[in-house]
Amino acid sequence: MDVEFTYTAKDGNLVINCDEGWGEYKYTYSINGDILTLTEEGSSAYEYQKQ
Repeated sequence: MDVEFTYTAKDGNLVINCDEGWGEYKYTYSINGDILTLTEEGSSAYEYQKQ
């Protein structure tokens, strides 16, 4: 599935805005070495490792 979106990252916050009308998603983020952690308010954290 191809979805177009824009994003901004500033002060530990990541905001993703889907151009397809899905709305805005807000996360806090942190980077520790090769691990990116995204946490949506009231939800679980997602970890992504650089490959």
